[in-house]
Amino acid sequence: MSLLSRLFGHRVGSAYAAGIALYEEGRYAEAIALLRSAVREDSSTPAESLASFHLRQALVGEGRRLLRLGQSAAAEPLLREAVEQWPHFPDLQFFTGAAAGLKGDWEKALAAAHRALRSNPDYCEARLLEACAYAHLDRSPEAAESLNKLLETGRRVEHPLIAALARPDPYQPSELPIDLDEKL
Repeated sequence: MSLLSRLFGHRVGSAYAAGIALYEEGRYAEAIALLRSAVREDSSTPAESLASFHLRQALVGEGRRLLRLGQSAAAEPLLREAVEQWPHFPDLQFFTGAAAGLKGDWEKALAAAHRALRSNPDYCEARLLEACAYAHLDRSPEAAESLNKLLETGRRVEHPLIAALARPDPYQPSELPIDLDEKL
Protein backbone atom coordinates (compact mmCIF):
# COMPACT_ATOMS: atom_id res chain seq x y z
CA MET A 1 0.00 0.00 0.00
CA SER A 2 1.45 3.38 -0.95
CA LEU A 3 2.07 6.14 1.57
CA LEU A 4 -0.64 8.28 -0.03
CA SER A 5 -3.11 5.42 0.23
CA ARG A 6 -2.34 5.04 3.92
CA LEU A 7 -2.60 8.78 4.56
CA PHE A 8 -5.71 9.49 2.53
CA GLY A 9 -7.35 6.07 2.41
CA HIS A 10 -10.18 5.98 -0.11
CA ARG A 11 -9.54 9.59 -1.12
CA VAL A 12 -6.58 8.86 -3.41
CA GLY A 13 -7.67 9.88 -6.88
CA SER A 14 -10.68 11.68 -5.41
CA ALA A 15 -11.56 15.37 -5.40
CA TYR A 16 -9.64 15.69 -2.16
CA ALA A 17 -6.36 14.37 -3.55
CA ALA A 18 -6.71 16.46 -6.72
CA GLY A 19 -7.59 19.54 -4.62
CA ILE A 20 -4.56 19.01 -2.38
CA ALA A 21 -2.28 18.69 -5.40
CA LEU A 22 -3.58 21.99 -6.81
CA TYR A 23 -3.37 23.64 -3.40
CA GLU A 24 0.25 22.60 -2.98
CA GLU A 25 1.06 24.06 -6.40
CA GLY A 26 -0.44 27.37 -5.26
CA ARG A 27 -3.36 27.02 -7.67
CA TYR A 28 -5.88 27.99 -4.99
CA ALA A 29 -8.74 29.03 -7.26
CA GLU A 30 -8.75 25.63 -8.94
CA ALA A 31 -8.35 23.78 -5.64
CA ILE A 32 -11.33 25.50 -4.00
CA ALA A 33 -14.05 23.75 -6.05
CA LEU A 34 -12.49 20.32 -5.53
CA LEU A 35 -11.95 20.88 -1.83
CA ARG A 36 -15.55 22.10 -1.39
CA SER A 37 -16.67 18.83 -2.92
CA ALA A 38 -14.37 16.86 -0.63
CA VAL A 39 -15.74 18.69 2.43
CA ARG A 40 -19.31 17.80 1.41
CA GLU A 41 -18.29 14.13 1.01
CA ASP A 42 -16.37 13.99 4.30
CA SER A 43 -18.22 12.18 7.07
CA SER A 44 -16.43 13.96 9.93
CA THR A 45 -17.48 17.32 11.32
CA PRO A 46 -16.89 19.77 8.44
CA ALA A 47 -15.13 22.39 10.53
CA GLU A 48 -12.71 19.80 11.93
CA SER A 49 -11.83 17.72 8.88
CA LEU A 50 -8.54 17.80 7.04
CA ALA A 51 -10.42 18.65 3.86
CA SER A 52 -11.99 21.69 5.54
CA PHE A 53 -8.59 22.83 6.79
CA HIS A 54 -7.23 22.79 3.25
CA LEU A 55 -10.39 24.45 1.91
CA ARG A 56 -9.94 27.28 4.43
CA GLN A 57 -6.28 27.63 3.46
CA ALA A 58 -7.17 27.69 -0.26
CA LEU A 59 -9.91 30.29 0.28
CA VAL A 60 -7.53 32.51 2.22
CA GLY A 61 -4.68 31.93 -0.24
CA GLU A 62 -6.80 32.94 -3.21
CA GLY A 63 -8.37 35.82 -1.30
CA ARG A 64 -4.95 37.19 -0.35
CA ARG A 65 -3.70 36.77 -3.91
CA LEU A 66 -6.65 38.78 -5.20
CA LEU A 67 -6.14 41.45 -2.54
CA ARG A 68 -2.49 41.82 -3.59
CA LEU A 69 -3.70 42.30 -7.17
CA GLY A 70 -6.09 45.04 -6.03
CA GLN A 71 -9.15 42.89 -6.72
CA SER A 72 -10.86 43.30 -3.34
CA ALA A 73 -14.37 42.82 -4.78
CA ALA A 74 -13.36 39.36 -6.06
CA ALA A 75 -11.51 38.50 -2.85
CA GLU A 76 -14.31 39.38 -0.45
CA PRO A 77 -16.72 36.50 -1.24
CA LEU A 78 -13.94 33.93 -0.82
CA LEU A 79 -12.82 35.40 2.46
CA ARG A 80 -16.41 35.81 3.65
CA GLU A 81 -17.04 32.11 2.90
CA ALA A 82 -14.06 31.21 5.07
CA VAL A 83 -15.14 33.45 7.94
CA GLU A 84 -18.73 32.14 7.82
CA GLN A 85 -17.50 28.60 8.35
CA TRP A 86 -14.68 29.42 10.77
CA PRO A 87 -15.75 32.62 12.59
CA HIS A 88 -13.29 32.25 15.48
CA PHE A 89 -10.14 32.84 13.44
CA PRO A 90 -9.04 36.49 13.82
CA ASP A 91 -6.99 36.30 10.60
CA LEU A 92 -10.10 35.43 8.62
CA GLN A 93 -11.95 38.34 10.24
CA PHE A 94 -9.08 40.67 9.34
CA PHE A 95 -8.80 39.59 5.71
CA THR A 96 -12.56 39.79 5.19
CA GLY A 97 -12.58 43.26 6.72
CA ALA A 98 -9.62 44.39 4.62
CA ALA A 99 -11.37 43.22 1.45
CA ALA A 100 -14.58 45.01 2.44
CA GLY A 101 -12.74 48.20 3.31
CA LEU A 102 -10.59 48.27 0.21
CA LYS A 103 -13.72 48.00 -1.90
CA GLY A 104 -15.21 50.91 0.05
CA ASP A 105 -17.41 49.26 2.69
CA TRP A 106 -15.71 50.69 5.77
CA GLU A 107 -18.60 49.88 8.14
CA LYS A 108 -18.11 46.16 7.39
CA ALA A 109 -14.36 46.62 7.71
CA LEU A 110 -14.77 48.21 11.13
CA ALA A 111 -17.06 45.41 12.35
CA ALA A 112 -14.56 42.78 11.15
CA ALA A 113 -11.68 44.62 12.83
CA HIS A 114 -13.60 44.65 16.11
CA ARG A 115 -14.33 40.91 15.87
CA ALA A 116 -10.63 40.20 15.25
CA LEU A 117 -9.58 42.48 18.11
CA ARG A 118 -11.97 40.73 20.52
CA SER A 119 -10.00 37.55 19.87
CA ASN A 120 -6.61 39.25 20.00
CA PRO A 121 -6.33 42.86 21.24
CA ASP A 122 -2.66 42.93 20.14
CA TYR A 123 -3.44 42.02 16.52
CA CYS A 124 -1.53 44.82 14.77
CA GLU A 125 -3.10 44.45 11.32
CA ALA A 126 -6.61 44.44 12.80
CA ARG A 127 -5.79 47.57 14.79
CA LEU A 128 -4.58 49.21 11.55
CA LEU A 129 -7.79 48.13 9.80
CA GLU A 130 -9.77 49.70 12.65
CA ALA A 131 -7.83 52.96 12.27
CA CYS A 132 -8.33 52.99 8.48
CA ALA A 133 -12.04 52.36 8.87
CA TYR A 134 -12.45 55.13 11.43
CA ALA A 135 -10.48 57.53 9.21
CA HIS A 136 -12.67 56.74 6.18
CA LEU A 137 -15.81 57.12 8.29
CA ASP A 138 -14.65 60.63 9.31
CA ARG A 139 -14.09 59.54 12.90
CA SER A 140 -10.58 60.96 13.32
CA PRO A 141 -10.50 60.87 17.14
CA GLU A 142 -11.19 57.12 17.12
CA ALA A 143 -8.65 56.61 14.30
CA ALA A 144 -5.98 58.38 16.33
CA GLU A 145 -6.90 56.30 19.38
CA SER A 146 -6.58 53.11 17.31
CA LEU A 147 -3.13 54.11 16.09
CA ASN A 148 -2.06 54.91 19.64
CA LYS A 149 -3.31 51.48 20.78
CA LEU A 150 -1.36 49.93 17.92
CA LEU A 151 1.79 51.64 19.14
CA GLU A 152 1.00 50.60 22.72
CA THR A 153 1.02 47.01 21.46
CA GLY A 154 4.66 47.64 20.56
CA ARG A 155 5.52 47.31 24.24
CA ARG A 156 4.42 43.67 24.07
CA VAL A 157 4.95 42.68 20.43
CA GLU A 158 7.57 43.40 17.77
CA HIS A 159 5.95 44.12 14.42
CA PRO A 160 6.97 46.04 11.27
CA LEU A 161 3.76 48.09 11.40
CA ILE A 162 4.70 49.40 14.80
CA ALA A 163 8.11 50.46 13.54
CA ALA A 164 6.56 52.08 10.44
CA LEU A 165 4.03 54.08 12.46
CA ALA A 166 6.19 54.88 15.49
CA ARG A 167 6.54 58.47 16.58
CA PRO A 168 7.59 60.24 19.77
CA ASP A 169 4.19 61.77 20.53
CA PRO A 170 0.74 60.19 20.45
CA TYR A 171 -1.32 60.59 17.29
CA GLN A 172 -3.82 63.41 17.28
CA PRO A 173 -7.02 63.44 15.18
CA SER A 174 -5.59 66.20 12.97
CA GLU A 175 -2.28 64.37 12.40
CA LEU A 176 -3.31 61.02 10.92
CA PRO A 177 -0.93 59.52 8.34
CA ILE A 178 -2.23 59.92 4.79
CA ASP A 179 -0.89 56.51 3.71
CA LEU A 180 -2.83 54.25 6.11
CA ASP A 181 -4.55 52.40 3.27
CA GLU A 182 -1.19 51.61 1.68
CA LYS A 183 0.03 50.04 4.90
CA LEU A 184 -3.13 47.96 5.09
